[in-house]
Amino acid sequence: MDLTDSAHIEFSESFLLGNSPRGKNGWWGEIKGLAAYNRIPSPEEIVTHNREIFKKGMRGLAKTPGCLALYPFDEGK
Repeated sequence: MDLTDSAHIEFSESFLLGNSPRGKNGWWGEIKGLAAYNRIPSPEEIVTHNREIFKKGMRGLAKTPGCLALYPFDEGK
């Protein structure tokens, strides 16, 4: 499924990553980074991307079709 120009997406003033909006279901894993796409990746792509991240790191997703932005969160290395 592709996002089109007619897709209506509303964002609040904040972007929450790693917790629920109510703050009761925190993330217990490690966030390797954030990738933004111009489309919705399929479940199969998500599984493949997860494997790719653990093999090559977040930067391995940079050439993924539709990837608009990639934030690898590796500035501490």
